[in-house]
Amino acid sequence: MKTTVIQLESHDDYLTVCDKIAWVKSGRVLLVFPPVGKILRSRLDLLLIARYVRRLGTQLGLVTGDPEIRSDAEDMGIPVFETALQAQSRTWRRQRIRRKFKRLRPEKQPVARLEDLRSRRKVHKALPLGIRIPLFLLGLAAFTVMVLFFVPQAEVSVSPATRLQQIEFPIWADVNIKNPQVTGGIPAYTAMVIVEGRDQIPSTGTVKIPENRATGWVVFSNLTDKDVEIPYGTVVLSKSVPAVRFSTIRAVTVPAGVGREVETPIQAMEAGSQGNVIAGQINAVQGMLGLQVVVRNGEPTRSGTDRVIPAPSDLDYQQLHSRLIEKIAAQALAEFQRSGDRNRILFPDSIKIEKIIEEIREPQKDQPGESLKLTMRAEYLIRYARMDDVQFVAGSVLDAGLPQNFDAIKSSLQIRLIGTPVQEEENRYTWQTQASRQIKARASKDVIGRSTSGKTSSEAREILMGVINLNQPPDIVIKPSWWIRLPFLTSRIEVVEN
Repeated sequence: MKTTVIQLESHDDYLTVCDKIAWVKSGRVLLVFPPVGKILRSRLDLLLIARYVRRLGTQLGLVTGDPEIRSDAEDMGIPVFETALQAQSRTWRRQRIRRKFKRLRPEKQPVARLEDLRSRRKVHKALPLGIRIPLFLLGLAAFTVMVLFFVPQAEVSVSPATRLQQIEFPIWADVNIKNPQVTGGIPAYTAMVIVEGRDQIPSTGTVKIPENRATGWVVFSNLTDKDVEIPYGTVVLSKSVPAVRFSTIRAVTVPAGVGREVETPIQAMEAGSQGNVIAGQINAVQGMLGLQVVVRNGEPTRSGTDRVIPAPSDLDYQQLHSRLIEKIAAQALAEFQRSGDRNRILFPDSIKIEKIIEEIREPQKDQPGESLKLTMRAEYLIRYARMDDVQFVAGSVLDAGLPQNFDAIKSSLQIRLIGTPVQEEENRYTWQTQASRQIKARASKDVIGRSTSGKTSSEAREILMGVINLNQPPDIVIKPSWWIRLPFLTSRIEVVEN
C-alpha cells in the first residue's frame, strides 16, 4: 500500500499536523518526528490526531525515539517504527485494545419494598371548577392584552412648520487669529503671487547726440633754446572740468629760443558742442612735451554741434513704473481669483508688492529712443479669509438665537457679504455679514409616540397640533382599518416626516 511520509518540524502542533495530513491521498500516512525538540508530548494531542486520521479513512504510523510517545502510541494501537525505511518495508498491524467489562446483575428487591414505593407515588387530582374558570379567564385576558399591544400599528405623517431665520452681524479677519471665534473673529490668510508684465509709453524727453567736432587754432611757445617738434596728433587739454581734449591736425616745429611761437590747427577728439571752448581755456599739453612748450588758444573753438533726438525722461520712467506696478497688481489679483478655490473672501485693499524680482528698462537711462519699454517680474502679497470660517461664526450666531423647539435645516445656510472688507488696521479687515437659513419645528418621534399612544385619530390630531408647530393636521393611518385607537406601544407607531 502506498505510504505518505510527513517530516514534522520542531514547531509543529496538533493543528499544523492535521493541516498537513489533510492533503494526504494515500491509504497510510507516516509521521516522522524530529530528532531534536519535543512536540506532541501530550497524550490528548496524539489521541486527537489518531481520531482525525481514522475519520479520513487512513492508517497512521509513527517514527520516533521518544519513549513517552511510543508508550502512548502502543496504548492507542498506533504502529511505531525505528526508521521510515523499516515502516515502508513492514506490514502495519494494529494492536488490539482489550477492554474488560463487568457484568452487573439486577438486585432482587423484596416485595415489601416494592409495595412501599407504590404507596409513595403522588396521585394528581383535577383542580376544582372554581379555580379552573378564573385561571381560564386570566389566560384569556392575558391573550387579549397581547392582542391589544402587538396587533395594531399606525403611521403618523406630520409636516413641521418651517420659517426663515436671518441675522446681520459684524465680522473681522486678523492675521493674529489662528481659529474662528464665536465672537466674530476669523483668521486672515496670506498668499504670495509672482507675476510678470510689460508696458511702454512714448518718450517725452530729448537727448543730445554728438554730431560734429569743434575746430580751432592754438599757439605753442618754446621754453627751451632748441627747436621743438610738435608731431601730428599731439593732445592738448582745456582747463575746464571735465577737461576737453583736442589733437593737432598738422605737424609743426617751434623755433629755438625761449618765447618763440608757432600756430597750428586743432580738432576736438570727441564730437559735440562740449568741444566749443572760449579763448584761453586750452593751456595744457599731454605727455613729456609739456615740459618743453606751453600752449594757449587765442580764439574760441567752433563748429562743435549736437543732434537733438527723442529719449525717455526720468518722469517717463516714473510714470511707466507706477502704471506697470498697478497693471501687474491687477494681473496678480486675477491670477489669484482664477486659482479655482471659491471658498475665499479676497481683501482688495491688502494687495501690495512685496519685492521686484527683475526689472528691464529699454532703452537705458540717457539713451535715445522713441518710446520707453519696461518689463517687470514681481511678487505680490494678497490677504484673504475663508468662507468656512465665516460659516462657522454665522452658524454659532444663528444657534444662539434659535427659537425653542426648532431645529436648523441642514445645507440651508446662506451667507451674504454686505459691502467690501475695509482695512481698519495694518493686519485687520472688517465687514458686515448677513446669514440666513431655514429652520423647522422639532417633531420628536418619542414625543409623538407618547402623546398619541392609545388615542383615537381625532384625539391624536388635536394633541399633536397643540404640542408641535405643524403646517397642517397630521395624517394618521391605523392598521387594521377597523381598529379605532392607535397602538399602546410607541414602538408600533411609525412617524413619517414630510
